[in-house]
Amino acid sequence: MKQGIEHLAQSLHPENSKIVFSEAAHEDTKLPDLGGAEQTEALAVFAMTSTPEAEVQGKFIQELKKKSQAASAFMRIIVDTSGFEARFANTPQRIRERKKNWSDFLDKYGVSFAFVNLTNADINEAAKQFEQI
Repeated sequence: MKQGIEHLAQSLHPENSKIVFSEAAHEDTKLPDLGGAEQTEALAVFAMTSTPEAEVQGKFIQELKKKSQAASAFMRIIVDTSGFEARFANTPQRIRERKKNWSDFLDKYGVSFAFVNLTNADINEAAKQFEQI
């Protein structure tokens, strides 16, 4: 997944891309400092296999949004569809339902987001989704 994130980030911002990873193991993981002038964008990645919860993903989004605003960084959310799409490849209705679930959840937070299969990212499609908000 890390390679997929790097590829997507560098494709969206080919000039001067500097990527710093900080994995959140659980809801109590401390968020990293976003830095100053060098940090222009914070990407948070969630797996579509998980069900979004206000107490977990919502709390994380709110905290990252505060840090992003304080650092004048732009924030985007990526929902990695790879695992869910592989598991439910024969039931497209289930995939549409989960995407709607995530969309409804993320809309409440007013953040830019995209559904991306990080094993084979469609950069143009991701960019279009990010521009919708």
